[in-house]
Amino acid sequence: MGWLDEISAAGQKLAFGARDVLMTAGKPDGRLIILLSGSVELIAGGRRAGDIGAGGFIGAEGIADGGNSLFTALALSGGQALVVEREKAEALMKGSPEFAAQLASVLASHVRLLAGEAPLRKPQKPPEPVKAEPVKPVKATAEPPPKVAAPPAAKPAAPVEAGKPKKRILPEGHPVYGVTAPERWRKLAISKEFTCPVCDKKFSDLIPSSYKLKTKETRADMRVIYEDFEILWYSVRVCPHCNAAAPSNSFQKLNSRDARFLKARGYFSDFPEFRGWSEPRTVDEVFEAFYLSIHCLALSSGDVQAEAQIWRRLMWLYGDVGDREREALARRFTLEKYAEVFQTKNLAGEEEEQLNVILGDLYRSMGERQNAYRHYMNVIQLGKTGNQLLYRHATDALSDMRSEG
Repeated sequence: MGWLDEISAAGQKLAFGARDVLMTAGKPDGRLIILLSGSVELIAGGRRAGDIGAGGFIGAEGIADGGNSLFTALALSGGQALVVEREKAEALMKGSPEFAAQLASVLASHVRLLAGEAPLRKPQKPPEPVKAEPVKPVKATAEPPPKVAAPPAAKPAAPVEAGKPKKRILPEGHPVYGVTAPERWRKLAISKEFTCPVCDKKFSDLIPSSYKLKTKETRADMRVIYEDFEILWYSVRVCPHCNAAAPSNSFQKLNSRDARFLKARGYFSDFPEFRGWSEPRTVDEVFEAFYLSIHCLALSSGDVQAEAQIWRRLMWLYGDVGDREREALARRFTLEKYAEVFQTKNLAGEEEEQLNVILGDLYRSMGERQNAYRHYMNVIQLGKTGNQLLYRHATDALSDMRSEG
């Protein structure tokens, strides 16, 4: 029996979806993941290092020395993988020189990849698919940030239709943060009745009381911070009757056409019902509402600009809870969506200026200075005929970039 058969017998089969995080850089993991299908992007230092497909290894460095993972592994598409715990992989290395040589080859390619010298290598022959077996639970790699309150008791999940398992709303391995909104926030929000544009049923939701809110500051990334209130927690609307979800300012744009698309594509039956808001609400419910709106928009209107807005808010929210790894991933998705808006939509006036500023800020935060410069210049070329706040933002950003060299 060759090493492929031995490792197949020693491992556990794992199914993953697009944008699932299979491993996190800088954290000990103790697993070797071998892709059977699908594709995965490896990220080091917040930047793309390379992609791997079937037969690719993830976590080889941790198997070799027990240290932290070098890469964050982000699924680009759904697929399956074989997960082998370190103890079993070490035993296989001792008993199979061929497997040990393959692992050494992968380690060498990872070192060269970090140095920018060579593409990723993978085993000469990808593992053959494992016989169908029940998927065994695999421990999540991500950990919640420290110093947060204990998570509230989980509400019972919605019933699952017989023979049809529900899809996950949150990505695989998403942490539970257990942060609850301060009671005083409730005084700055009011209850309002809405009619769902998809199912035509009425429901109530909390909305920020605009006349009570006081602006505290506007941050460098144009995020508005209010005194003693976080508006992000109230910026997604979900219909409790049909799961229709979207950013609050886009919710009414959903319509009967979207309802037909959602029904045809299985949205209503594929995802569990939103479990609703606690009183006071929790940040875990907010994350669930955000991701539900991403699924809903992707299957209905396909409003890329609304999706970009959601990812930008998710980026801020992950920063608020101290999850830097997911904040960086959300930043990448935000950039991808806004870049798609820039390429596909004909925007004009202030909307175009704001898009260029957002893209400039995103590119700059990721170290892509040439692209940042190009978008800031798009704003400056309008001069004083455009929005003066956006103009000053762009000129200040370019001045800072020049002073940084």
